[in-house]
Amino acid sequence: ILDWAAGAKAIDLALSTIDTRWRTYEATRLTPEEKKLTEIFDKARIASDASIRDLVQIMQRQDKVELERFVDTKLYSSVDPLAAPISDLIKLQLSEANAELEAAKAEKNNLTLWQSVIAGFALLMLGATVWFIIAGLLGPLTKLREAMRQLAAGNLKTLIFGEGRRDEIGQMAGAVAVFRDNALERQRLEQEAEAGRSLSEREREQ
Repeated sequence: ILDWAAGAKAIDLALSTIDTRWRTYEATRLTPEEKKLTEIFDKARIASDASIRDLVQIMQRQDKVELERFVDTKLYSSVDPLAAPISDLIKLQLSEANAELEAAKAEKNNLTLWQSVIAGFALLMLGATVWFIIAGLLGPLTKLREAMRQLAAGNLKTLIFGEGRRDEIGQMAGAVAVFRDNALERQRLEQEAEAGRSLSEREREQ
């Protein structure tokens, strides 16, 4: 249980703490509605502080009768006017906090959406790049493979895709063309030899 001096000291400390924290709050950026509520609270606090100071003096005098009368007639009437603006400020702070939370959630969702769009676009570009690379590489290779198959089947008049190009595809096409040209030369030599044999046979018969 507090004695008279300790009680008065506790009240002084509470008033000083409230004043410091309230001034710190008022120094922050306040909305118009908050400013209006703080003005209402300030007016109520001035009247309340005067009554509380009277209470401190009563405790310093250690006047028990006056203390009981103060509690019965002035205490609650001094404190109650502070409750409404403080309650409204708390509700306003909660409302603004919820609004900021919802705005943050919306911004996060918007950011997530854009990240998804960018990621999808990047994947699309990657897929298109891979497709172009594969198409640019596999297409000529497929045509070269078909030309080699035709040559192997004896079709020496087949066209060789990429012949004359200066890249790797052109080099491969040039190698295939060498096989074709060699086959054509061999075919020409065989035809000339066959023609020579036929001429010799006819000459012998004659």
